[in-house]
Amino acid sequence: MPMTTQLPPMPQPLLVQIGNIRVTEDVIMTPAGTWPLADVNVTSSD
Repeated sequence: MPMTTQLPPMPQPLLVQIGNIRVTEDVIMTPAGTWPLADVNVTSSD
């Protein structure tokens, strides 16, 4: 049986990074954890 290696999944590219908050197409990552983007509401004001 030939030995095969499975590569780790490629990380998704970052869409936005503000400080230590990073956003991809599917998740938002903060120092407190990672959540699906569909579960997060983001509001900004100028």
